[in-house]
Amino acid sequence: MLSRSSVTPFLNTLIKLNFINLMEHPIKGSYDLEHLNAVHAAMFRNFSEFGLHPGGLREEVKEGYLFQRDADVKWHDKSYKITYVHARFNAADRQMLTDELAKLKVEEFKKLKTREFAERLADIFIKLLYLFPYRDMTQPTLLAFFRQFAVECGFDTLFGSKHESNVALFYFTSMKAVNELALTFLDSESAVIIRRHIQGVERFMSFRQLFFELCRPFTAVVFNNLTADSAEESEGSISGFQRAFAKNSQRAVKAYPEIAPMVQSFMLSVATTIKSGSSREAQELTLNKLAHDCIDKLMEGGLDSAKPASLILRPRRPGNIVQA
Repeated sequence: MLSRSSVTPFLNTLIKLNFINLMEHPIKGSYDLEHLNAVHAAMFRNFSEFGLHPGGLREEVKEGYLFQRDADVKWHDKSYKITYVHARFNAADRQMLTDELAKLKVEEFKKLKTREFAERLADIFIKLLYLFPYRDMTQPTLLAFFRQFAVECGFDTLFGSKHESNVALFYFTSMKAVNELALTFLDSESAVIIRRHIQGVERFMSFRQLFFELCRPFTAVVFNNLTADSAEESEGSISGFQRAFAKNSQRAVKAYPEIAPMVQSFMLSVATTIKSGSSREAQELTLNKLAHDCIDKLMEGGLDSAKPASLILRPRRPGNIVQA
């Protein structure tokens, strides 16, 4: 399997170029296993000179072992490691792969409304991602394969989105869904490990949503240019910010009482930044640093026992990747 260190920036660029080439020159097929294999081979175009070739379907993982993979998801200039747990890929899993691909019927999916199309496509995508049919290049292969299917059905997806927040959210939701699916298929000993991975995703997503709840007031003040030149007007803007922040922070502290001191400190730091009268660019730099510091403290601050509450991002099915 390609290790993280072996995927150099140059190879990453090749993967992206091959993905784009597949979008511009899609491989025709019936969206069956033969078609998926052809897309997988195309993703390896130009890789042979590096000694990398499409190796066909991966081998079964022996009992007592887990086939798991770490993925680094970038958010706010930082990377967070999340772990997928995949199928052993035994005979039953191979049959499941064939059965799921058989559900991809273009004429049938063309008739669906956006929401139903998204949900059904996401369900199949997650199952194939859980099955992980190839040792290398499975995820980009599936993204290209499903995007081609969506486009042929008259839809578009965010699989190729340049918006980092959308891509990160898609990866986190899909990872969580894959691990939840693994719970239903793998043995009880594996379940302990898988649940820990799921909790890791939930924990990050809860912090992410909590962070957005806290930041919403000052983004309105700063990024919408509601700050004013005069001290009096600026004070008025800050007061409005503080009222909105207080309302959201009350919800945050109610859900997570242990973060109350950090919320107060964060609120004062942001208010001071807004009141400083510095340029918008300088304020954005400062606020970005505050954002990084805040999320770091949340990740390191011992919220391991935090349970789902009103602030936790309700896990969206990756079906939301589809646009009308």
